[in-house]
Amino acid sequence: MIGARPSEGKTSFALQLARDFADQNIPTMFLSLEMDEESLLERMYCNMMEEHNYKLRKGGYVNQKMDIFTKYLRTVKLIITCGVGKNWNEVLEAVNEVLPRPKVIILDYIQVVRMCRKDNRESIDEYLTEVKRIAIEQDLCFIVCSQINRGAAHAVGNMPSLAMLKGSGALEEAADKVLLLHWPYRYDKEADKGAYKVIVAKNRNGATGEHDIRFEPEYYLFSEKKLSDTIPHREGIN
Repeated sequence: MIGARPSEGKTSFALQLARDFADQNIPTMFLSLEMDEESLLERMYCNMMEEHNYKLRKGGYVNQKMDIFTKYLRTVKLIITCGVGKNWNEVLEAVNEVLPRPKVIILDYIQVVRMCRKDNRESIDEYLTEVKRIAIEQDLCFIVCSQINRGAAHAVGNMPSLAMLKGSGALEEAADKVLLLHWPYRYDKEADKGAYKVIVAKNRNGATGEHDIRFEPEYYLFSEKKLSDTIPHREGIN
């Protein structure tokens, strides 16, 4: 489970994970219930080729970089879909129909799922029960993105917690691991824009704790850098 408030980089974080898995030759499927494929590919392009997102939206890109990215998409074992996965039957069909069969499935995000004749809490509970069963039976990793409720905006330091996962207590119970994302700059524009924190709030078979990384929102890019490090100057960043 990956939990975060809106606009804190949850989709970008999950998409970079998907590409990292695929780059390790692990067949991966990214099921988006929020963004269209074009928007996700734009983010992926900026992340991989280190192109400024504003420049890309204005129609500017480097032809050579676009050629490299296009060739990459033809070979990488990564499938990105939009609208697939609103119920667990669609997930099962996707797993069984796609070749090579995905070993990692990432869903963005759980609060959008809908099951017939059920309220949102019941829908989430049933969905999680079934996809966990599918994951165990099919021997695959299922990563679920989740929003967290407004409590983080009022918590000490605006830090999220497990209790803030939105919609159902089953979110915490079903997960083997829960990562909560925290971007201080979202709450304080005087803070270091690149400072970012990944909180391992639950780890069934390991340690919990906090891990500081860097986030460059212009590139939707997360990196393993110490907070004392400075981000190298990139053309186009003020």
